[in-house]
Amino acid sequence: MKKIKLLIVALLFMSGCNIFNGETKKDVYEIGDTAEIHNKDNEYSYKVTLNDVSVTKKIEVEGYNPVHIDDYYEGSDDARFIVANVTFENIGEEKFIPIPSHKPILKGNVLLYEEALIDFPNTFSNSVDIGEELTDDFFFATEDLYEEDDMVSLYFHIDNEDEKVEFQIPADDLK
Repeated sequence: MKKIKLLIVALLFMSGCNIFNGETKKDVYEIGDTAEIHNKDNEYSYKVTLNDVSVTKKIEVEGYNPVHIDDYYEGSDDARFIVANVTFENIGEEKFIPIPSHKPILKGNVLLYEEALIDFPNTFSNSVDIGEELTDDFFFATEDLYEEDDMVSLYFHIDNEDEKVEFQIPADDLK
């Protein structure tokens, strides 16, 4: 009887854990981490890695005119572009297109809500074949200041709790 109670307690404990294909799914990821996403409705699976985050006042993309932050926030000393370098890897059985449906959101205590700018060309509108990966940049324009020791989050699938992935970025990295 004691063994049965112990087995029941162990099963209840394991059912409360967030198990994801044999691995524990993290609630929050950091720069350099890789999250795995499985969409049950559309039956695609992929990994997303936040490789790096940087800040700039000017974006230069080959074949396009440079864009300065003043084009978005004229005369603001605090305005800047936040550049998130991301890799999508298709681990599913169908090819998929990372955007527009996988477009990330940047959110923080001071920064309320910023969608990735879609006016900039990137390769994320191309399909990713099975077993292939695609790396490029998402751009965000902001003039919000961040408090010291604050965290800013980059979300994928923020509206879907089953698929939502959060990467936390120290605000000091965005100054």
